[in-house]
Amino acid sequence: MLSDVAGVSRGKWLRCCAATTERTLISLRRRQGFLPWQLPVSLTFDTDTLSELSRGNPHVSKRALAYLADFGRLTITAVTVFERLRGYRVAIRDGKPFERQMQAFEALVTNCIVLPFDQEAARVAADIWSAAARRHRQHLGDILIASVAASRQLPLVTSNKRDFERLSKASGIELRLLDWSGRRRSR
Repeated sequence: MLSDVAGVSRGKWLRCCAATTERTLISLRRRQGFLPWQLPVSLTFDTDTLSELSRGNPHVSKRALAYLADFGRLTITAVTVFERLRGYRVAIRDGKPFERQMQAFEALVTNCIVLPFDQEAARVAADIWSAAARRHRQHLGDILIASVAASRQLPLVTSNKRDFERLSKASGIELRLLDWSGRRRSR
């Protein structure tokens, strides 16, 4: 759940995101043939980065607020939406009280650019999957998220760089990765 993020309340965070988004959308709606995922973006966010944000990781929160100031909206993939909703719904089904977190996530998604898994992403995903070692093929969500980012030539913000680097190296796709978590990883 988005609680206080870098000293900013969840309500203020969402209002800031929504206001900036609305200004951008008003100017873009004037263009004929406008599609929401065609907004100017520079990064896409992995599922784990949204989890870090919802837990209030100060490093992620600070960088996300700066990104919002520049771009107005976070950019995520439809795969990330699926992964997060799947997790919440399984937890709720198992009797865990995650309704509020799921509602907060759904509110966040309405203020995000959600990139679809399209034909080009499917082609890239097939290339990644066929080149990946069998044990890495089990991480289908990572393969799909990587393919959406790579097909649009967008860097991916993730704290799971090691797994994405393996996929990129095995397949030869160019995938730029950023880690905003503030954690150092030993190799």
